[in-house]
Amino acid sequence: MHSKNIDLVLELGELSKKDYVRFFFFDNRWKKSGDVDLFILKKDLDKFHEIVTQKGFYCYKSVQYWKINYRKYSNGEIISLHLHIGCCEGFVKGILDPNKVKGFLPPEEQLFYFMFRVALDRPVSKYMPYLPGLLKKIKDKEKLKQYFRMMFINYESTYNLVIQGKWQSVKPKFRLNYNLKRLMCAVRNTIFNIFFKNIIRLNKLAPYVIIMGTDGSGKTSLVRNVKTTFEKAHKMKVYTHYGGRFKFQCLPLNLFSRNVMNTVKKKKKIEGHIVNYESNFVSTLTPFIYYFEYLLRYLFFIFPKRIKNHLVIEDRYFLDLVVSKNANPKLVKFFYHLLPKPNKIIYLYQNIDTIIKRRLDHPASDLIFQQKRFKNLDFDLKIKTITEQDTLDQAMSLIMKELKR
Repeated sequence: MHSKNIDLVLELGELSKKDYVRFFFFDNRWKKSGDVDLFILKKDLDKFHEIVTQKGFYCYKSVQYWKINYRKYSNGEIISLHLHIGCCEGFVKGILDPNKVKGFLPPEEQLFYFMFRVALDRPVSKYMPYLPGLLKKIKDKEKLKQYFRMMFINYESTYNLVIQGKWQSVKPKFRLNYNLKRLMCAVRNTIFNIFFKNIIRLNKLAPYVIIMGTDGSGKTSLVRNVKTTFEKAHKMKVYTHYGGRFKFQCLPLNLFSRNVMNTVKKKKKIEGHIVNYESNFVSTLTPFIYYFEYLLRYLFFIFPKRIKNHLVIEDRYFLDLVVSKNANPKLVKFFYHLLPKPNKIIYLYQNIDTIIKRRLDHPASDLIFQQKRFKNLDFDLKIKTITEQDTLDQAMSLIMKELKR
């Protein structure tokens, strides 16, 4: 995690303590991952919300009503705050209580929490970088033993192995009362996931963002960088799709279109992949055919992914037809209004001389034609691609706002 982002999260903690917000961080593992888990009392949510939003975080309500997420794109990465509202799910009263702890958990509570996770069948190796250091910091061993006694049936052996540092041998087992609480929570989560989760997501589909621009403007690089940025942020799923028009993905017309293109190339002695059929019939028929192609793409590829992912981003789109000499631009715009709309369209552009140098394999006249046609369209955001990082920063600023809907 970037050092400035670490300072920002720590500042949020200090501001929360000053405003008497009852909360605590689980541990400090987030300093590496950027994924911050914390508990907070429901009564203090409004005060915490005011603090974090003033620092540029956006609130993303989880489909699970007992959790809330705040996120911010900063210094090339996403900071994620995962709020667990109330107390730790199923815990014995008095353990990990936001009323008693403000800020970071003491070493005893942190070590207990890691053992709790091990009892949930998490591999102890996941916590090995932190366990020896926590053990050295523990001052109240009786307090740690008391926590183990309240939660684990084999608390004596668990405590002795922990104190001896024999981590690989630690196998804590929950008491019956906690197993019953776990069962109740599992039933609730299962019912919620089966009956409500997808219904909620149908009502709030993931944002659908399109990246457009002339060949060589950096569309593919931006899509790749956005996906990488989100993948580094824990629990955030992004689906990317290539929306180019040269290959049909749904309609069974690839063989037909390839044969027609090869025939025209031979007759007109054209080299490369840019073909102008010079036919009013073709320019009228093309938007109609591609309308059905892109409609099917949305129904079969895009829409299902908008239910299961946090973001769907597509490289090129139906509007790309406006730069084709074989499609009537007025018909393209007409059919565009009949298609399911993306939430945002980002247009990348660059000086035409730079584009031509990047795409030496592409006819310069066609690149100039593309840029002229694109200039006549309205986009939600226009970015001049100077560096990949600058382009990513501008695009992420728009995407993060859209995610908060």
